[in-house]
Order: sequence, then C-alpha cells, then structure tokens
Amino acid sequence: MIVLEDDAMIFKEPFLRFLEQASSLPQELECIRLFASKSRNRESVLVYDKGGLGIAKFLRGHKSATGYYLTPPAAKKFLEFSESWVEPVDIEMDQFWSNNVECYGVLEPCLTHNPEFQSAIDLGIDTSQARRGLMRLRWRWYLLKGKVRREVHNFRFRARVRKPA
Repeated sequence: MIVLEDDAMIFKEPFLRFLEQASSLPQELECIRLFASKSRNRESVLVYDKGGLGIAKFLRGHKSATGYYLTPPAAKKFLEFSESWVEPVDIEMDQFWSNNVECYGVLEPCLTHNPEFQSAIDLGIDTSQARRGLMRLRWRWYLLKGKVRREVHNFRFRARVRKPA
C-alpha cells in the first residue's frame, strides 16, 4: 500500500514510474519513503536500480512521513513496535534499529509536502523548557543509546549488502 499525508503533493512522472515497478520490487524493500530525506545527513547505500527507479538504504531516517510504500510484513512490525512510543510517528518509523523496518527511500522524489499547509505538529510544546535538569541528562542518554544502536545496525547492514538488483 501507499500511505500519503494530507499535505502530500505528487510529482507525476516519478510517482508513475514507482507505481509501475512497485509489484516487482524485492521483498526486503518493505518500507520506502517516496520523498526527499529531510535529515541533515542523507548518506545512503544504493540497493535497487532498475528502469529509472533508484532506491537506497538511508543510514538515518527521513524525519517525515509525507508518503511511503508499505508492505503488510512491515506494517505488522510497526504495530508490534508501537506498544510504547516516545517520539512522533515519523521519528519512531525512522528508528529502524529498534522497529526492524529498514529505512529505504527513492533517489528521485515522487512527492513532497505542501509548504502552505499548516502542520499541527508545529504547535507542540517547547522541548527546551520540558528537557531541563535531570530530564535533559536522561534525554541525552536516550539519544546517545539510539545513535550507538543505529551505527552498529548500519555497520552490519553494510557488511551484508549486495549489489543493486
């Protein structure tokens, strides 16, 4: 299935190219972000390149959930992981080292978000006020553990990666 947020704007040609090939994608590509990564670090490893469609494993999450392709096995993994969340859904989806759903993305974006659409997420709490004192130390520890786990996971992924199909 393809999941789109209400502010998604589709780029016709790349989106149609993706749709044409979606049914023949390798099974291990369970979740593919269809937009450009919003992470500062966009380092990736090419895993699929066929018919003008390039897909890469991103070593950091995309920091959004504007639109993505999702298989039933990946949806099941997300549901199993979703018993307790600390972050918004898009950030939890980015934690592939914990949820067991690799972070893949298209190299040519199929869509983007509408910048004129006002997000409810931007109306949240001031985290600098919420993360003071001991809570700030706990938050830093949480981030450090996640970074170490991500780096170990990516090291193992690179060790077993194969040439693009």
